[in-house]
Amino acid sequence: MGFFTYIAFAGSLACFALGSYVLRTNRPGPMHRLFAAICFTLSVLNMVSLPAYNASEKDSLYFWTQVASVNVNAFYAVNLHFYLVLLLKKKPRVPLLIAAYLPALFIIVIYAAEPLLILDYVRYGDQWKLIPAYDSVWFYLASGQVVLYTAATVAAIIRFAAGARTNKERLQAKWLMANLALSTLVGVLGMWVIPFFIPDVPNVGPTYHLPYVAGLYFAVFRFRMMDFRPAIVADEIITHISDMVFLLDPGLNVISANARCAEAISFDPQAHAGTNFADLIMDGGAVRSSLQNMGENGLPRINRLIVYRGKDEPVETDSYLSKVFDDFGDLSGYLVVSRENRGRQKFARSYKISDREMQIIDLTIEGLTSMEIARQLGISQRTVQSHQEHIYQKLGAESKVDLIRIAHEFSIGTKI
Repeated sequence: MGFFTYIAFAGSLACFALGSYVLRTNRPGPMHRLFAAICFTLSVLNMVSLPAYNASEKDSLYFWTQVASVNVNAFYAVNLHFYLVLLLKKKPRVPLLIAAYLPALFIIVIYAAEPLLILDYVRYGDQWKLIPAYDSVWFYLASGQVVLYTAATVAAIIRFAAGARTNKERLQAKWLMANLALSTLVGVLGMWVIPFFIPDVPNVGPTYHLPYVAGLYFAVFRFRMMDFRPAIVADEIITHISDMVFLLDPGLNVISANARCAEAISFDPQAHAGTNFADLIMDGGAVRSSLQNMGENGLPRINRLIVYRGKDEPVETDSYLSKVFDDFGDLSGYLVVSRENRGRQKFARSYKISDREMQIIDLTIEGLTSMEIARQLGISQRTVQSHQEHIYQKLGAESKVDLIRIAHEFSIGTKI
């Protein structure tokens, strides 16, 4: 048994293990399944190459290479399918899938019918050497198919890079292109160039695909194309915080929450994971606007009032909202820490403050001008100023400084 026989055997087991591992993720999606299909295809390809490497008769060699042809051509098609899903971020349409798989099927049928139309083999010492059928048009069609699949994959990566919106995606594209380029170079040199000029060197065979699948795995799972999930340590930290804590994805869906959320607003983190945060609060649109303003204005964090939908009555909180970034500087989600504020109700009762006046007090304390408050609440600036005058009269305040001082006595507008 030669060197490549051992490599093919080990590679077959490694590909099978890698594909199985990917499918055991919590929520395998289309890219997980396609990556696993690539792994299983290469696993079978390298396994059937073992008897081909060690065949003593040419008839046996032809048989095993015909079996291998099914897998190697299927690999090119599934690999392109993977990149189409990466580019489109959804299932490709049927005509596009037919176009992706039809060339591979065509070459599989041709090679199964008559392998000598594409390749032949000669014995050189104790090993078989590939001899391309240069005088056959089928050889050039088969080679052209490989070039076509490679070019289509390159085009998909370029389109993916052009449409990248985050540093992570741009870096992913570079890794994917580098991995494809390196694997193609290794394949051309190992399969054709070096064995042609140095007869003692055998054709590398399907083992040259093994570094490619390892590089693809690194690009996919190192850079997290799939899902954003909080680290185990993050779950451990927020569990022991006495305030309500929510970890949200960029779409404001709840990824994780601590036990205090269940106590304060009857939100069960286990049963309701994935719930949109806007559904848990009284004014979801305003909070969503605040988060959008954070992105547009480059603010890493803000403090604001959030009123939750409690089991029996609304729960008013002073809340801290912060962006969460990944290792590449891209937005991964939001952290919301909310401290219940019972002083608001006492303040409103003591000074007979209406809900509208409370809104204006909150926005005034945040530092908004009367014009900005009017724009946010959808009322006129004069109406805002009239409300502010009534608020000052009720509180006995003479200025904004007095307003803030009195509000802080009831823990209103204090930061957490």
